[in-house]
Amino acid sequence: TNVFGANIISNKYDTEKGHWVITFDGDITSIGSLAFSDCSSLTSITIPNGVTEIEEFAFSGCSSLISITIPASVTKIGYYAFYYCSSLASVTIPDSVTEIGVGTFYGCSSLTSITIPDGVTEIGTVAFRECYSLTSIAIPNSVTEIGNEAFYKCGSLISITIPDSVTEVGENAFWETKWLENQSNENPLVIVNDMLIDGRKASGEVVVPDSVRKIEDKAFVSNKNITGIVIPSNVKEIGFNAFYGCTGFDGTLTLGNGLVTYATQVTNEIEGYPNIY
Repeated sequence: TNVFGANIISNKYDTEKGHWVITFDGDITSIGSLAFSDCSSLTSITIPNGVTEIEEFAFSGCSSLISITIPASVTKIGYYAFYYCSSLASVTIPDSVTEIGVGTFYGCSSLTSITIPDGVTEIGTVAFRECYSLTSIAIPNSVTEIGNEAFYKCGSLISITIPDSVTEVGENAFWETKWLENQSNENPLVIVNDMLIDGRKASGEVVVPDSVRKIEDKAFVSNKNITGIVIPSNVKEIGFNAFYGCTGFDGTLTLGNGLVTYATQVTNEIEGYPNIY
């Protein structure tokens, strides 16, 4: 199968250089889907200039891959391209890339640093999930959306720079990170750019600040210590499962008159049948 935009005409081991050399019959334009998937002995690779796309699962399961050079010609990195490349320590993404797709670096447990270029507008769902060694990340001003579980279980992640340009933060985006733990210890209502993204440590009757315009998906999920909540008129949206499993709720749910959209289950998911206004 042609997965590179060109055909392989030879595959030989170079004894002088100590590695395999693959020869093609033309210029390589893409690294195709599953092209190097589960090549567990692959330790490094330099993608030649001219390649414009790394397709889905291209290097998934390359558990020994330590380094990779991505040229400036690459504009797209496909879903789960580096899924469970557990030895990959650092990556520089070129400025030409505009999206970090779904699961791109999922399970890259040795990844300690990554440079996200200014051209990226979206960090996809589970893009960096289970990158246990990642300690800090700077999200550029071009990013507007952070997907569901984008940094979920990045247990060492303590420093995150989130610019004002971000207007959407998906559910569980920062769960089980040191950053979220520290934020919620300082204030049980974690608010990013007028979005309330986490309230699982809140207790008693909660008054949502007037600055909040959106309560994100699963923001208060399984919080059994909330007894009531007041939502101001500035809140325009309440996300899916925002209050699911709030079994201690026995007070009043006051919904502001500014709501435009909210999940239909928002009142049903709160056990205890509160008074609703």
